[in-house]
Amino acid sequence: MMTDKTKTRFHTFTSYLLSGAAAIALPTQALAQQASSEVAFEEIIVTGTSRPRTGFNTPLSVTRINEDRLKNFTSSSQADILRSIPSIKAEGGGGEVAANVFIKGLPSGGQFQFTPLQYDGVPVFSTFGLNSSAFDVYYRSDLGVERLEFVRGGVSNLFGAGSVAGLINYISKTGTDVPEGTVQLEWADEGRLRTDFAGSGPLGGSDSNLYYALSGYYRFDEGPLDSGLATEGFQLRGNIKKEFDDGSGSFTLYGQWIDDEVQFFLPLPLDGATRKRALGNDGKPVKTVQTAAARNLSFLTPEGGVFETSIGDGVITNGGSVIAVFDKDFDDDWGIVARAKYARYSHRFDLFLDGDGIINTPETLAGFLGARGLPDLSNASFTFTGSGQAVPDNFLLFANRVLDRDRPAKDFTAELNLTKELTTGPLDHSFTLGGFFARAIADDENVITTYLGEFNNKPRLVDLIVTDAMGNDTIISRNGVLNAGASFTNNRHEATRFAGFVADQIEGERFAFDVGFRIEKLIGDISREGSVTVLADTTPGLSADLANVRIGSGAFTQGRVSTSEWAVAVGGLYNLTDEINVYGNFSRGFFFPEIRSVTFNAFGEPATYKAEIIKQAEIGVKYNGTLFAATLDGFWATLDNRRSTDFVNDGMGGLIEQVR
Repeated sequence: MMTDKTKTRFHTFTSYLLSGAAAIALPTQALAQQASSEVAFEEIIVTGTSRPRTGFNTPLSVTRINEDRLKNFTSSSQADILRSIPSIKAEGGGGEVAANVFIKGLPSGGQFQFTPLQYDGVPVFSTFGLNSSAFDVYYRSDLGVERLEFVRGGVSNLFGAGSVAGLINYISKTGTDVPEGTVQLEWADEGRLRTDFAGSGPLGGSDSNLYYALSGYYRFDEGPLDSGLATEGFQLRGNIKKEFDDGSGSFTLYGQWIDDEVQFFLPLPLDGATRKRALGNDGKPVKTVQTAAARNLSFLTPEGGVFETSIGDGVITNGGSVIAVFDKDFDDDWGIVARAKYARYSHRFDLFLDGDGIINTPETLAGFLGARGLPDLSNASFTFTGSGQAVPDNFLLFANRVLDRDRPAKDFTAELNLTKELTTGPLDHSFTLGGFFARAIADDENVITTYLGEFNNKPRLVDLIVTDAMGNDTIISRNGVLNAGASFTNNRHEATRFAGFVADQIEGERFAFDVGFRIEKLIGDISREGSVTVLADTTPGLSADLANVRIGSGAFTQGRVSTSEWAVAVGGLYNLTDEINVYGNFSRGFFFPEIRSVTFNAFGEPATYKAEIIKQAEIGVKYNGTLFAATLDGFWATLDNRRSTDFVNDGMGGLIEQVR
């Protein structure tokens, strides 16, 4: 049954869908005009270059995935798309978002740490590591994407936001004089419904040179694991493009709006002997311990209010972005390309953790009591929350935590490139002089609540009262809550980036040569609130974990870090024949560590902040035949000053970020 929120989202989406129906309800002949897949190396590449090139004639590693292949992934995560790219390993074990992306030769904790996620040459979010949310929570792929380009090595790492491991760039469809449209409907088991659409065409008269494109999706999904918590939401994307009458360029305005909730799954205990799924109290294998019963968890706050978890909504993203792109060629082979973006998102990344941070495995009733120094089973009353029914003595319990993370974020980026085409003898030069600016802000407020449940699929919550030797009752678990406000953190991280770059891409009759340089400065501002334990609930008989909560102390530790670094890249290619070439590239680049990984000493001073230096080299052979294309390459990389951040249990029910 649809909730009011679901109905509102669905009606919003369908209103936009119907408004574009005229463009989508097309004759079959128009729909049949879509281009078929071609050999990847014959396609034009625009990512990481100042001049469009074929992938075959680029001294870089290049992968291009066209529209037909991308359609197969519209209902999946970024991991499903990116794992099809050579040199990328991606996994999405947690669900549709927060894909872990690994690039060959580079150690990574996952997500998009070394590789920015871009749409139309603009990063989804300019700076990684202000919090631990991945870039793919803000933007989703849909039928409005024309192709995906991944380029790695050489000068591609110098342009725009920069990268040490390549650029993942989705290119959106723009309108043409021929209207086009597609509607796709998916219906699957586990209560899944998804509809996608994309439409494009001309705006105004035949001589207006004004075009539009609009795309989006809506989906509702009660799977893939049945927890009673649904995944549901929509996204709309579009652009309006004005081509200049003299054919010298264009101005394009892009827009995106997302209102989406996705469930995210973490590991759960397996059978210690067989490594298979453990059996629950009902004798069935436990596939997930996430439960809709936890959506009602709440506790009193010291201010007299009530904290209510939003765990039922999972990963929430609500907001959008606006991008403007100006592309203009002038006389004497001069040109300018300018891009600017503003994005603002309300975002929460709520998730179930991997246990209570103390035991983390299923326990018998007696084992639960003994591990926490509580009276024995004869002096304990375990009952199911709500019904009051006694929990059987042979049942297993699983204490778990929910982590509520409120992470609003906003981002502004601007890029300006001045280009010059020049011919000197047999050589064609493409010079680029550019600059990049970014300002990103992200908050990160975290609250952990521990609860007690049975060990089952969609477990019921459990209440517990124990009686001491004096006959006094103590409430250990109330309405399923075992530890109210077990942990609290409140951080705000900001990053300001300035970069300048210059490159020359040279082409001769049978060879190509690239050289470029980049220098960048990053300023990071940090604000972290301390926490204190405060009495919040004076109900008689409550355990200390229920009566007291962790809240913000109002005392903030603040600091600023900054550093500057430079990068250089060269690359070359030589065509042995029309079908075979050899290429190589070398780069000395850098990666700015995550701002959230910066620690403070006892005097409140931030730790030293230095870039991680990455050197890479690649050499390979490309073949481009009539039947297939192939690349054989060798790769070398080294990294210095590596700093990593991990989440670890603190042994008391909370989480700490461990920096190494």
